[in-house]
Amino acid sequence: MRVSALLALGFAAGLAAPRLLPHADAAAASHEAAYRVLTTFTEAYGLLMEHYVDAVDPGVLFTGALRGMAAALDPHTAWLDPDAVRRFHEDGAGRFAGVGLEVAQRAGRLVVIAPLPGGPAAAAGLRAGDHLVAIDDAPTADLTLDDVIGRLRGPPGTTVTVQIERAGQAPFPAALTRAVVQVDPVAAERLAPRVGYVRVRVFQADTADRLRAAVDALLPLDALILDLRDNPGGLLDQAVAAAGVFLSGGVVVTVRERAEEDVWSAGARPSYAGPLAVLVNHGTASAAEILAGALQDHRRARLLGEQTYGKGSVQRLHPLADGSALKITVARYLTPAGRALHGRGLTPDVPLDKPAATGENQDPRPATDAWVRRAREDLEETR
Repeated sequence: MRVSALLALGFAAGLAAPRLLPHADAAAASHEAAYRVLTTFTEAYGLLMEHYVDAVDPGVLFTGALRGMAAALDPHTAWLDPDAVRRFHEDGAGRFAGVGLEVAQRAGRLVVIAPLPGGPAAAAGLRAGDHLVAIDDAPTADLTLDDVIGRLRGPPGTTVTVQIERAGQAPFPAALTRAVVQVDPVAAERLAPRVGYVRVRVFQADTADRLRAAVDALLPLDALILDLRDNPGGLLDQAVAAAGVFLSGGVVVTVRERAEEDVWSAGARPSYAGPLAVLVNHGTASAAEILAGALQDHRRARLLGEQTYGKGSVQRLHPLADGSALKITVARYLTPAGRALHGRGLTPDVPLDKPAATGENQDPRPATDAWVRRAREDLEETR
């Protein structure tokens, strides 16, 4: 049991200074409780190493413990192996090999937030709200979120089969051929001589600059529609900078951590200050909800569509010595009016019954889109 004993000594050494913490009595009690748990952990580790029927790789036990420890907190806190860390950074750059699918765990099930336009999943007709119940015959209920992402990613040209459950339909399989998905974050066009349309698909490193350029290219305008449907979010700073395209300063979002708050505000040089309508749906999540919530709270725009997804927590990557990392939920988002997004989402000012831009036609032309037409009508009514 030498390894177990050494582990116990190491844990004890790491917890040996409660007097340095504030509120010494509470800290000492917490220290004692942690020591008891860690003693049990090292005892279990030693028993597995000594008695399991096959020789045990210590690394397997430790990575399993790390995964379980993180997963016990919430679906977004996770231990990432070095490959998952690489994928995390690829997501921020907007280029990766996979099926073009943003997923999340909710109520113990794996749900599609949004298929990315131009990706294999969108081409196969997957929709926001679909449930993935298996990946290559592996039940997703047995997988962590990062395991799921790892299984969906792979070399371009290879195939992965997902089993889909969709409301009102029998479960069905979908074979998806992986590809390098290059997400073009912003698309814009003129719907009428002085009516513009801009769609923001994801918040990656250059989204805010591209949004400002797209809006500037459409000016002058009497009305603008901002489409955030099926936008799964992305980088917080890009959402805040995007708000500055439409707001003359003011709070965009408050990031509430355990012991402090960080207030993010918009710049004071908007490109467009005229009438604005924002389209949202169940696939509008995270950074997209931050932008929509700020525009709604500042009464800068009316939201039209469906209740948004409700992903309002902040994850931060903490590298570990072996190249792996812990992705930890460190804060939650609040809109300028103090509304919590997580698990709730945003309620549109004008609910629309039938979703657009989902199903087999993932990215219809705005001029023929029923929701875009409704947004134009709303802008006319409120001008």
